[in-house]
Formats: sequence, C-alpha cells, structure tokens
Amino acid sequence: MDPLESHFLKKFLLEKQLHNELRLMWKDMRAVDDTDKLPLLSFFFHEYVSTFPFITSNTEKQQEQFWQDVFQFVENFNSKSFSTSDERNGVTKRSQANKKLLGGLLVFYNSVLITGNEMEYLTKPHLKASDTAKLEKFDFQKKKNITVVGMHQYDRMKFVNGVYINIVALRRVEGEQSWFFAATHHYDFVIQVVLKEGPKSSFVCKSYQQLSQLEHDLKKELPGVMSTLHTKLPHKAKDNENSIETSRMATRSWLRKLASKPEVAASTIFKTFLTSDKTTMTPEDQEDYKHRISHEMDILKTQVEFQDETAKVMQDLTQNFENFKQSVTREDDAVMGLFNEIGSIDSIKNASPLLKTFNDWCKLQLAAVVYQTFLGSDDSHAILKKTKKFHRMFPYSLVYAILRFTNPMKMVSRVIDLLFVNIPRLPTWNSQLAEDSKNSGARNLFSLILIMLLNEDLNGFEKELHTLREKLTGYELYMERIDNYVNLPPAEMEQIKLGGDNLVLTTLSTNLLQPPADDRVEDIVASFNGKDTTLYLNLKQYWLLKIRSRDKLLFKELWRQPELINLIKSTVDYFYSPLIRVFAKAKVHIAFSALEGLNSEMLKTLSSIQRSDHLNSTEIYQRIKTVLDNHEEVIWNFIRDVYVNDDEKIFYRLIVWIERFLTLVRLKFENQQAVTLDIKVDNVTPLFKQQLHAKIEATLAKRKLFKEYLEAKNQQQDELAKDWEKMNNGLLGDTTADDFGIKSEDIQDINNVTLEENILEVGQDRYKQRSENNTTKN
Repeated sequence: MDPLESHFLKKFLLEKQLHNELRLMWKDMRAVDDTDKLPLLSFFFHEYVSTFPFITSNTEKQQEQFWQDVFQFVENFNSKSFSTSDERNGVTKRSQANKKLLGGLLVFYNSVLITGNEMEYLTKPHLKASDTAKLEKFDFQKKKNITVVGMHQYDRMKFVNGVYINIVALRRVEGEQSWFFAATHHYDFVIQVVLKEGPKSSFVCKSYQQLSQLEHDLKKELPGVMSTLHTKLPHKAKDNENSIETSRMATRSWLRKLASKPEVAASTIFKTFLTSDKTTMTPEDQEDYKHRISHEMDILKTQVEFQDETAKVMQDLTQNFENFKQSVTREDDAVMGLFNEIGSIDSIKNASPLLKTFNDWCKLQLAAVVYQTFLGSDDSHAILKKTKKFHRMFPYSLVYAILRFTNPMKMVSRVIDLLFVNIPRLPTWNSQLAEDSKNSGARNLFSLILIMLLNEDLNGFEKELHTLREKLTGYELYMERIDNYVNLPPAEMEQIKLGGDNLVLTTLSTNLLQPPADDRVEDIVASFNGKDTTLYLNLKQYWLLKIRSRDKLLFKELWRQPELINLIKSTVDYFYSPLIRVFAKAKVHIAFSALEGLNSEMLKTLSSIQRSDHLNSTEIYQRIKTVLDNHEEVIWNFIRDVYVNDDEKIFYRLIVWIERFLTLVRLKFENQQAVTLDIKVDNVTPLFKQQLHAKIEATLAKRKLFKEYLEAKNQQQDELAKDWEKMNNGLLGDTTADDFGIKSEDIQDINNVTLEENILEVGQDRYKQRSENNTTKN
C-alpha cells in the first residue's frame, strides 16, 4: 500500500478499536485496569488520566475513593433506562460527549502511532490552513477604502430572514404654537426596507409612538418570542445632536433584532409595519443621510485603525512564535522554560520578545473589543450607560475588605460544604419540594435545588401534554400506547426498536404493545406520508414530551442513591481545593483594587470619547490603549505572585503533565521503532483496495463539505469581521498542528463534530418551527 493508504487504514482501525473499547468501558468502568480487554483506554487512563496533577495532589487513599465514586456513579447511571438518540429524534448529549471523547483519543493515538511507510505521508508537505490567510496577503490600502454599506449597494447588504433594515434619516416635525406654550417638535424615523425577494427598496416614516405600538402589539401576539429578545425599544432621545444619532443607531439595532426572529419576521404585524406609511426621500433627508453616513464612517475608520495596529504587532508575534515553535518541536523543556519566565520576571518590560509581544497583542485585542462594545456598535450608548451605573453601585470597598482580611477561597469552600451536607429535616416552605425530597431521599441543599429545577421542567411538559391531549381527542388509544412504551422494561423496548426505522410509527402500530391498534392507525400513516402532517406531528410531539419526562424522572431518581452527590463533592474537592490553597496565599485584594482602578479610568475615558466629536481614529485608539498600558504591571505582578506562592507546584506539575503529551507525539521522529504498529494485510485484493479507497474518498468528501459550509458562512460576515478572522487565523503564521506531530486534518475532524451538531440542531429547530406553523394553520 502507498503512504496515503497506510495512513488511513491505520486511522480507520484505530477508530474501530477505540469505538469498541469505549462501548465496553461504559458497560464496565472497572475494565480500564484490564490491558488485554481495553489496551488503548487502559494505557491512556494510567498514563494521563490518573496522573492528572489535581488528582495526584491528594493522598493515595483519597485518590482511591475518588475513582471508587466515579465507577459507582457510572454503574448506577447505566442501570437507568435513559433515552437513546433514536427515541429523542436527535443526538443525545451523551452521544455527543462520546463522539468528542472518541475524536480526542483518535487524534492522540493517530498522532503517536505509525505504521509501514506512513512517515512519507506525515512528512510530505500539505497545503496548510494558514496558507490562505497570511498577513502579507492583507491589502491594507484596500482596507482603508472600506466604506459603510450605501443606500443602493444591495450586493453588500446583509439580509436576515429575507429583509434588510436601516434608519437612513431623522425628520424634525414641528408642533403647533399655542397662546400659552411654545412650539414643540419631535423626530420621525425614515426607515429603508429592502426585501431579498421583491421590490428592491422602499422607505417608510415612523414616529416613536408607532415604534412603541409595534413593540406592544408584538408582545401581545408573540409573548414567548419577545421575552427571548433580551432588548427593549430604546428610550426617546433628548433634544441634542449626539442623542439624535444615539437614538437612531439604538433603534436600528432593535428593529434588526426583531427581524432576526423568524416568528416576528413572518408575523402580519411586523410586515404591515414595514409596508405602511411609505414615503420618499426629501432633499433634507438626503442631507441628513450624508451626516449619518459620515458618523458611521468615523466609527469604521477607528475599527480599521485597531486592525492595522494589531496587524503590525502580529507580524512581530508571528516571527517570535516561529522561534518558540522550533524550540517546542526539538526541546523537551521549552514549554517549562516559558512558564518559568512568567514566574521570574518582575516586570513585563523585562520579558522575552515572545512574551512581551504576546502581551501587546492581548492589549490590542482587548482594546478593540472595548471600542466595539462601548463605542462602535448600535447599542454602545445603552451598554456604556448601564455599565457606568453598575460600576457606581458596585461595593468595591466592601469586597476589598473581605478579600484583604478574610480567606474568600475558604468561604467558597464552606459554601460548597453547606450545599452537600446532609440536613436532618426536610424543608417545610414548599410542600411539593418536601414531598419530592422525601420520595427521592435527597437530604442536602444541592439535591433540593436540582429537584426544584426538574419539577419546573416537568410542570412545563405537563402543560404542553395537556394542550396536545385536547388536540388529539379521539386518539386516546394511541397516546396510551405511547405511555405504555415509555414504562416498558429495557429488554422489551429493544424488541420494539427492531420493528422499523420510524420508532414513533412502530410504537403506534406494533403488536407488542397494548391496547391493540385499530383502523385509525391508517389515518396516522396517511398523515405521515401526506401533505397534512398535523396528526402525525402532534403524536410525535406527545411522544417526545413523554420520553423527556421519563428522563427527568430518572434524573430525580438518581438522588435517591448517594453516588452522584459523592462524585460531585469529591470532584469539587479534588479540583478546587488546590486552587484554594494557592490563591489564598496570593494578594488577591491588590489585584481587585487594580481592577477597580482600571474600570474607573476606562469608563471615564470612554465617556469622554463619546461626548467628543473632534477626535480622529488614531486619537481614540491611543486613548483606549493608554488606559490598558497604565494597568498592565499590576496584572502581571498578580500572576507572578500566584506563581511564587504555588508551594505545592500545582502549575509546575501541570506543565510537566502537558509536556508528557508532546514528548510522546515527538517520539515518532526520534525512535520510529518504539511507536510502529505492525499491521499486516495479507493478499491485498482489488476489492480490499476498492473498499479502502471508498472510505478514504468518503472521509475527504465530508471534510470538503464542511470546508465549503464554513466558507459560505464566512461570506455572510461583513468585511471587517472577515479581516479580524483572517488575522486571528494567521496569528501563528505558517505554524499548524503538523509542526508538533499532529495532523491538522485530525484536529479539524474534531471541530467538524461540533459543527455537525450545530447544523443538526438548527435543522431540528427549523423542523419544529415548521411543525408548529402547520399546527397553528390547522
């Protein structure tokens, strides 16, 4: 076989082996000690999991108890009949976690182990992801010519749910003069509405009262959707130039957020609002529009200034990282050397070029985020106002005194103890909670809190089930069959699952369930296959709610045994206690005081910039960066203080633990025989080659699809967002995971798992929305 075939054959075999081992491990967690039964998982567990510093910092007896708690919980969890992906009509969280665990282990073993002539493939230069985003390919001159999306630049407009909205001008409307009162005036909003499908552009004129009425009507028609909007119509602006401008941008943001909700965009109320009170742009509107564009161009120029300055620093950082990368790939203690430097320097100004440049890059990134959040977005004025109010009200002095004269980490530890300690008496303030506590055996506050949350979910499910029962009048028999399925023992459930691809239809029609199905089952099948799917979708929703209710009840049942509580408590103790001991010795109160100073100076500077209309982009950039420069030393002093007070060497041992991974991954370049798998394939037939290549092509095709999806998604971003992404992708220059002995494609495969889950979730949401729409129409 050629190097490509060797590489993928090894990967496919490792994936199959890991899949089988994980399946066996979840059935019997204690099998991780059996190197014959679970060779790969057993090695990884003993070499890396059980040696994790936060675990080994405890005594052997404590470690033994921790793993005992883990094993007992897994066994207890496996004894429960939680729903599967087939029943939930989608991937369960357990399945998602298992896929990611499998992907991570596969990357590790695929990077460590080699076979045959695979090294030719691993060392062969491939096109790297960063090759398409190198800094030298940035056209800064072109960036400086970036402009705000114009009124008729339809190809640059970002449509959301088929509509683009912009407030292009404000009209001053004079009130009537009376004998006793001076003439009043207000401003109307001239709104440009562009539909992706339909007329190119139209303009409507709306008063603030009409906007307020729109909000009122939408809350009445779509209360659930509006409650998830997390923003309200901005308050009516005061009569000055900056407040006019602030109101326009904030109101535009609010309208665009409304349009981003599919239910709102599809509602008659919103469509009527966007199509009524049409107008045309007057000469005064055109002049006002030019003023608005000029203001937005100033914001855009400042963002470009941040990008330019960040790119200059990144060029130095990329070169410095290239030198560090060479050390990491060749020397065993390169990471440790960088870690030791962090603890030894008394000032960031005395740091190595890599660390110093990295610090500059962090400040620029933070400065850009601060500008975009508090000055550069449509909601900036409101966000800055709320932040200043919170800053004024926050009790810095009180918290400082607590941090200085007490041990806050110890206080948190005591709170944790309080949550998990068994209480002798059940609560009396909530009869339902008391009853559930008694039934489940939960005797601590943590369990009681979770039970209360589970009860809220179950009550919500019951309300939905009540509504569905009314819609499914006449089909009580089939709801009873679903109820009976949910309560079956696991073995009988498995028999029914073998009866067909569609588990819902199988449950409604199988002879293995009572009561027997009647002629109405044909109506259900016809609904599934026909245009009017209302009946089937209602039964399916009833099915899903009953499955989810069963899972919630099983989770409540877990609190009856102590396994879960013991595991959570020991996990918190083992992973949090070492940090408590370290941070208790560091001067947290000084760092907190520095944070107060940073916040005060930054908010004062941002307010000054917001009030000023004569600062150029370079001055704005410099003023924000100067605030961060003034406070960086205190932050680095705190980091050094934590390093010095780490008496137990927790962080030191963590770095050593990380370097163990790097050492093993590098081994194939130093001693191939030690990590070579002897895979023998006798009699490589044309059929075997054909099957192998079919699997290789399927893998490559899937990677290509995800790449095209990401590229298409990237095209929807505005130009500045694309540039930020390119710059961040190019942060490490030409460096990829391949330079450290790990294939970039393997890393991307793990990312694609998460991406695939997101795509499926979006698809499920859209499917559910269509179902609800069909139900509403009928």
